[in-house]
Amino acid sequence: MPRVNKPTNKELLQHIHEYSLNLNSRELYIHSHSVAEEESGLDFHVAVKTIKNLQLLDHISNEPIVIHLSSIGGNWNDGMAIYDAIKLTRSPVTIIGYGIVASMGTIIMQAGDIRSLTPNVEFMVHYGSFSIDTNSISAKSAIDWNEKLNKKMLNIYCDRCKRGDFFKDKTDSYIIKYMDKKLRNQQEWYMDSEEAVKYGFIDNVWGTRGYE
Repeated sequence: MPRVNKPTNKELLQHIHEYSLNLNSRELYIHSHSVAEEESGLDFHVAVKTIKNLQLLDHISNEPIVIHLSSIGGNWNDGMAIYDAIKLTRSPVTIIGYGIVASMGTIIMQAGDIRSLTPNVEFMVHYGSFSIDTNSISAKSAIDWNEKLNKKMLNIYCDRCKRGDFFKDKTDSYIIKYMDKKLRNQQEWYMDSEEAVKYGFIDNVWGTRGYE
């Protein structure tokens, strides 16, 4: 096992606020990269930092990792980079969501071995938005690609949600059709923490039922 010097309290505080990482407790934090007063969402700054932190912790040992997540969503590619990095981590990963977990944040949640929300989280699933400013041929390609990503998103949800109570014993085809209809009718599917458990998007509500 690689030897890592234990940081002082001052260094630990710096690591948490500057690098979003607590080496002592193997916890990391995923939230927006601060840009003035604006909520920037998940972008390449967050993705690169998260990948580095995960690889560092995984290199030190294969002890459990806890990720604290609060996110309005963000860029698909950067979010999927985080998703893949979590899935490729050898260490077991618990993800705990706070405040708001929306859009790409809900996809990242599915990468965790254990997925938890605190009691008062706003959990929102939707098809991502994109803009087109090009010719008709390129626009058709962009729309086709976006539909492909929508299907990928539904498959990610389905793989985890089929283990929940609501979709128990349902086929993958049924679950995907149900979700697709729900999203196309409602545009934005809002849930509280308990509802997210019901549909299988998460495993438990943190701080209740003994999850503490």
